[in-house]
Amino acid sequence: MKNLAELPKILESQTIQPSFSLAHVIVALIIFGQENYKGGIGRYRLQNVLQLTEGRIKSLIQKMKKFELIKKMDRIKGHCITEDGLNILNQLFLKIYYPSIATPELKSLVLGEYAFFTVVYNMGDKVINGIEQRDAAKIIGGVGATCLIYENESFIFPDSKNKVYINFEKYPNLKLKNNDVLIIGSGRNEYSARLATINAALTLINEIKNQNSN
Repeated sequence: MKNLAELPKILESQTIQPSFSLAHVIVALIIFGQENYKGGIGRYRLQNVLQLTEGRIKSLIQKMKKFELIKKMDRIKGHCITEDGLNILNQLFLKIYYPSIATPELKSLVLGEYAFFTVVYNMGDKVINGIEQRDAAKIIGGVGATCLIYENESFIFPDSKNKVYINFEKYPNLKLKNNDVLIIGSGRNEYSARLATINAALTLINEIKNQNSN
């Protein structure tokens, strides 16, 4: 059974480097893992979600199949996630909260028309000033990202220590603890905002953060 630390191997190539990033792989896994798509998802739907060209989507699907993260169902239904793919997703969600559309309160903290958020657990001490996360969001096509660190029932900006109080009552499954990192990624559409959020979060996940490439 494959684990999260092995996921960066999907980008390895002895010839041409992949034209997609680890964030694209992870967002694809999330889409495949959603209940609605366990019956299969086609590449055109995936192309729209990942904002990649048809050629890059074909390459991504081939790599994910070779790595046994997804498998072909049939010509009509497309592909579905495998046990290895689900296992990696489950391990990822021990590290981060499921990426979700940002509330208006969260969206007000970033630039960009659309925003997603996630929480990276217990990594606040690894955030210097949030610039690395902002740059990671921009590299993948997002507008930017904002990081806040949870501390004593409020959030602080890492570069100023200014406090922000945010209501997460709409997310009862989110159990915040000191040193958790809230990441809000923004984009020109919901797809780029989700990718921006994931790419920013990857900078804080020890197993794979150094493999975060375009």
